[in-house]
Amino acid sequence: MTKQLRMLILLLMATLTSRARSESTNLELTFSEYGRMRDFVMEQIASAKSRVWLVTDYLTDGDIAAGLFVAKYRKIDTQVLLSQQKSQKYMSRLGNLKSNNIPVYLKPNSFESEFPTTLLIDDRLYSLDSELDFLSKQKVFTMVRGTTPEVYEFARLFALAVDEKNIAKPKDIPLVGRAASPEMVKNLSTDSREAYHYNKTREKKPPDVPDRLPKSLKWDKNPEQGKSQGGQ
Repeated sequence: MTKQLRMLILLLMATLTSRARSESTNLELTFSEYGRMRDFVMEQIASAKSRVWLVTDYLTDGDIAAGLFVAKYRKIDTQVLLSQQKSQKYMSRLGNLKSNNIPVYLKPNSFESEFPTTLLIDDRLYSLDSELDFLSKQKVFTMVRGTTPEVYEFARLFALAVDEKNIAKPKDIPLVGRAASPEMVKNLSTDSREAYHYNKTREKKPPDVPDRLPKSLKWDKNPEQGKSQGGQ
Protein backbone atom coordinates (compact mmCIF):
# COMPACT_ATOMS: atom_id res chain seq x y z
CA MET A 1 0.00 0.00 0.00
CA THR A 2 1.40 3.38 -1.02
CA LYS A 3 1.97 6.24 1.39
CA GLN A 4 -0.68 8.34 -0.35
CA LEU A 5 -3.30 5.61 -0.10
CA ARG A 6 -2.47 4.89 3.54
CA MET A 7 -2.76 8.55 4.52
CA LEU A 8 -6.03 8.83 2.60
CA ILE A 9 -7.63 5.90 4.39
CA LEU A 10 -6.57 7.20 7.80
CA LEU A 11 -8.00 10.62 7.02
CA LEU A 12 -11.26 9.22 5.72
CA MET A 13 -11.65 7.02 8.77
CA ALA A 14 -11.27 10.05 11.00
CA THR A 15 -13.77 12.16 9.09
CA LEU A 16 -16.33 9.50 8.28
CA THR A 17 -16.53 8.05 11.78
CA SER A 18 -17.33 11.53 13.09
CA ARG A 19 -20.34 11.77 10.81
CA ALA A 20 -23.31 9.50 11.30
CA ARG A 21 -24.71 8.62 7.92
CA SER A 22 -26.78 5.80 6.47
CA GLU A 23 -24.78 3.28 4.46
CA SER A 24 -27.77 1.73 2.75
CA THR A 25 -29.48 4.78 1.24
CA ASN A 26 -28.28 6.97 -1.62
CA LEU A 27 -29.40 10.57 -1.84
CA GLU A 28 -30.53 11.30 -5.42
CA LEU A 29 -30.65 14.77 -6.96
CA THR A 30 -32.28 15.65 -10.29
CA PHE A 31 -31.56 18.72 -12.41
CA SER A 32 -33.79 19.86 -15.25
CA GLU A 33 -30.99 21.54 -17.22
CA TYR A 34 -27.24 21.48 -17.55
CA GLY A 35 -26.73 24.93 -16.04
CA ARG A 36 -28.36 23.95 -12.75
CA MET A 37 -26.26 20.82 -12.50
CA ARG A 38 -23.10 22.80 -13.24
CA ASP A 39 -23.96 25.32 -10.52
CA PHE A 40 -24.28 22.49 -8.01
CA VAL A 41 -20.92 21.03 -9.05
CA MET A 42 -19.31 24.47 -8.78
CA GLU A 43 -20.76 24.94 -5.28
CA GLN A 44 -19.36 21.61 -4.14
CA ILE A 45 -15.90 22.40 -5.54
CA ALA A 46 -15.96 25.82 -3.85
CA SER A 47 -16.89 24.22 -0.49
CA ALA A 48 -13.95 21.78 -0.50
CA LYS A 49 -11.63 21.95 2.49
CA SER A 50 -9.12 19.18 1.76
CA ARG A 51 -9.63 17.50 -1.64
CA VAL A 52 -11.30 17.65 -5.02
CA TRP A 53 -10.88 14.40 -6.95
CA LEU A 54 -12.69 14.33 -10.27
CA VAL A 55 -13.16 11.46 -12.68
CA THR A 56 -14.98 12.27 -15.91
CA ASP A 57 -14.96 10.87 -19.41
CA TYR A 58 -15.09 14.28 -21.06
CA LEU A 59 -14.59 17.79 -19.65
CA THR A 60 -15.39 20.79 -21.86
CA ASP A 61 -16.92 23.13 -19.29
CA GLY A 62 -14.70 26.17 -18.83
CA ASP A 63 -16.44 27.25 -15.61
CA ILE A 64 -15.77 23.91 -13.94
CA ALA A 65 -12.17 23.99 -15.16
CA ALA A 66 -11.83 27.47 -13.63
CA GLY A 67 -13.35 26.17 -10.38
CA LEU A 68 -10.73 23.43 -10.27
CA PHE A 69 -8.02 26.03 -10.77
CA VAL A 70 -9.36 28.12 -7.88
CA ALA A 71 -9.41 25.00 -5.67
CA LYS A 72 -5.79 24.33 -6.64
CA TYR A 73 -4.94 27.96 -5.82
CA ARG A 74 -6.53 27.50 -2.37
CA LYS A 75 -4.07 24.65 -1.73
CA ILE A 76 -6.80 22.00 -2.06
CA ASP A 77 -5.64 18.57 -3.23
CA THR A 78 -7.04 18.83 -6.77
CA GLN A 79 -6.56 15.95 -9.22
CA VAL A 80 -8.39 14.80 -12.33
CA LEU A 81 -8.78 11.54 -14.24
CA LEU A 82 -9.94 11.74 -17.86
CA SER A 83 -10.88 8.91 -20.18
CA GLN A 84 -8.23 7.75 -22.61
CA GLN A 85 -10.69 7.97 -25.51
CA LYS A 86 -11.82 11.59 -25.01
CA SER A 87 -9.01 13.38 -23.21
CA GLN A 88 -7.67 14.67 -26.55
CA LYS A 89 -11.05 15.23 -28.15
CA TYR A 90 -11.99 18.62 -29.57
CA MET A 91 -13.07 21.10 -26.83
CA SER A 92 -11.44 19.06 -24.07
CA ARG A 93 -10.11 21.27 -21.24
CA LEU A 94 -7.03 19.13 -20.76
CA GLY A 95 -4.74 21.88 -22.00
CA ASN A 96 -6.26 24.43 -19.62
CA LEU A 97 -5.89 22.12 -16.64
CA LYS A 98 -2.27 21.35 -17.46
CA SER A 99 -1.40 25.01 -18.01
CA ASN A 100 -2.71 25.73 -14.52
CA ASN A 101 -0.58 22.94 -13.00
CA ILE A 102 -3.52 20.71 -12.13
CA PRO A 103 -2.46 17.04 -12.13
CA VAL A 104 -4.37 15.18 -14.84
CA TYR A 105 -4.07 11.45 -15.44
CA LEU A 106 -5.62 9.00 -17.88
CA LYS A 107 -8.22 6.72 -16.35
CA PRO A 108 -7.01 3.12 -16.49
CA ASN A 109 -9.24 0.40 -17.90
CA SER A 110 -9.33 -1.20 -14.45
CA PHE A 111 -11.19 1.85 -13.10
CA GLU A 112 -14.73 0.62 -13.64
CA SER A 113 -17.72 2.87 -13.00
CA GLU A 114 -21.30 2.93 -14.16
CA PHE A 115 -21.27 6.75 -14.15
CA PRO A 116 -19.49 8.99 -16.69
CA THR A 117 -18.56 11.45 -13.92
CA THR A 118 -17.69 10.97 -10.26
CA LEU A 119 -16.58 13.68 -7.87
CA LEU A 120 -15.08 13.32 -4.39
CA ILE A 121 -15.28 16.50 -2.32
CA ASP A 122 -13.56 15.89 1.04
CA ASP A 123 -15.56 12.85 2.20
CA ARG A 124 -18.64 13.45 -0.01
CA LEU A 125 -18.98 11.38 -3.18
CA TYR A 126 -21.22 12.42 -6.07
CA SER A 127 -21.85 10.35 -9.19
CA LEU A 128 -23.38 11.94 -12.28
CA ASP A 129 -25.08 10.24 -15.21
CA SER A 130 -23.47 12.53 -17.79
CA GLU A 131 -20.14 13.97 -18.83
CA LEU A 132 -19.18 17.54 -17.94
CA ASP A 133 -19.84 18.71 -21.48
CA PHE A 134 -21.55 22.10 -21.74
CA LEU A 135 -22.80 21.16 -25.22
CA SER A 136 -24.61 18.10 -23.88
CA LYS A 137 -28.02 17.51 -25.40
CA GLN A 138 -29.17 15.59 -22.34
CA LYS A 139 -32.43 16.95 -20.90
CA VAL A 140 -32.37 15.67 -17.32
CA PHE A 141 -29.31 15.11 -15.13
CA THR A 142 -29.29 12.79 -12.17
CA MET A 143 -26.68 12.88 -9.43
CA VAL A 144 -26.35 10.31 -6.66
CA ARG A 145 -24.52 10.85 -3.40
CA GLY A 146 -22.44 7.81 -2.49
CA THR A 147 -22.53 5.81 0.70
CA THR A 148 -19.60 5.40 3.07
CA PRO A 149 -18.38 2.10 1.54
CA GLU A 150 -18.60 3.69 -1.93
CA VAL A 151 -16.46 6.60 -0.74
CA TYR A 152 -13.78 4.16 0.47
CA GLU A 153 -13.88 2.17 -2.77
CA PHE A 154 -13.68 5.24 -4.98
CA ALA A 155 -10.77 6.67 -2.98
CA ARG A 156 -8.93 3.36 -3.24
CA LEU A 157 -9.39 3.10 -7.00
CA PHE A 158 -8.49 6.75 -7.53
CA ALA A 159 -5.26 6.47 -5.52
CA LEU A 160 -4.27 3.33 -7.42
CA ALA A 161 -4.93 5.07 -10.75
CA VAL A 162 -2.79 8.06 -9.76
CA ASP A 163 0.00 5.73 -8.64
CA GLU A 164 0.20 4.40 -12.20
CA LYS A 165 1.40 7.89 -13.21
CA ASN A 166 -0.17 7.67 -16.66
CA ILE A 167 -0.05 11.43 -17.11
CA ALA A 168 -2.42 12.98 -19.64
CA LYS A 169 -0.58 15.16 -22.14
CA PRO A 170 -2.29 17.58 -24.52
CA LYS A 171 -1.49 17.33 -28.20
CA ASP A 172 1.14 19.66 -29.59
CA ILE A 173 -0.31 22.45 -31.70
CA PRO A 174 1.04 22.00 -35.25
CA LEU A 175 3.08 24.87 -36.61
CA VAL A 176 1.87 26.44 -39.84
CA GLY A 177 3.65 28.52 -42.45
CA ARG A 178 6.99 28.23 -44.16
CA ALA A 179 9.78 26.57 -42.21
CA ALA A 180 12.84 28.70 -41.45
CA SER A 181 15.82 28.02 -43.67
CA PRO A 182 19.29 27.49 -42.18
CA GLU A 183 20.29 30.96 -43.42
CA MET A 184 17.33 32.55 -41.64
CA VAL A 185 18.20 30.80 -38.41
CA LYS A 186 21.84 31.82 -38.78
CA ASN A 187 20.87 35.49 -39.13
CA LEU A 188 18.74 35.44 -36.00
CA SER A 189 20.16 37.24 -33.00
CA THR A 190 18.88 37.75 -29.46
CA ASP A 191 18.63 40.86 -27.32
CA SER A 192 18.67 41.26 -23.54
CA ARG A 193 14.94 40.56 -23.32
CA GLU A 194 15.41 37.12 -24.84
CA ALA A 195 13.36 38.07 -27.91
CA TYR A 196 14.58 37.25 -31.39
CA HIS A 197 14.75 39.62 -34.34
CA TYR A 198 16.10 39.28 -37.85
CA ASN A 199 19.52 40.63 -38.64
CA LYS A 200 19.16 43.81 -40.64
CA THR A 201 22.04 43.11 -43.03
CA ARG A 202 20.69 42.73 -46.55
CA GLU A 203 21.95 40.33 -49.13
CA LYS A 204 21.80 40.78 -52.88
CA LYS A 205 18.72 39.33 -54.47
CA PRO A 206 19.05 36.63 -57.11
CA PRO A 207 19.14 38.15 -60.62
CA ASP A 208 16.00 36.32 -61.78
CA VAL A 209 13.79 37.57 -58.93
CA PRO A 210 11.84 40.78 -59.79
CA ASP A 211 11.62 43.49 -57.15
CA ARG A 212 8.85 45.55 -58.74
CA LEU A 213 5.32 44.86 -59.87
CA PRO A 214 4.79 44.67 -63.63
CA LYS A 215 3.09 47.62 -65.32
CA SER A 216 0.59 45.32 -67.00
CA LEU A 217 -0.67 41.87 -66.14
CA LYS A 218 0.08 38.98 -68.43
CA TRP A 219 -3.66 38.44 -68.83
CA ASP A 220 -3.94 41.87 -70.43
CA LYS A 221 -1.64 40.63 -73.15
CA ASN A 222 -3.51 37.34 -73.54
CA PRO A 223 -7.25 37.72 -72.62
CA GLU A 224 -8.00 34.06 -73.43
CA GLN A 225 -5.50 32.92 -70.79
CA GLY A 226 -7.09 35.21 -68.22
CA LYS A 227 -10.50 33.66 -68.86
CA SER A 228 -9.16 30.16 -68.38
CA GLN A 229 -7.35 31.13 -65.19
CA GLY A 230 -10.49 32.78 -63.83
CA GLY A 231 -12.56 29.66 -64.47
CA GLN A 232 -14.76 31.31 -67.05
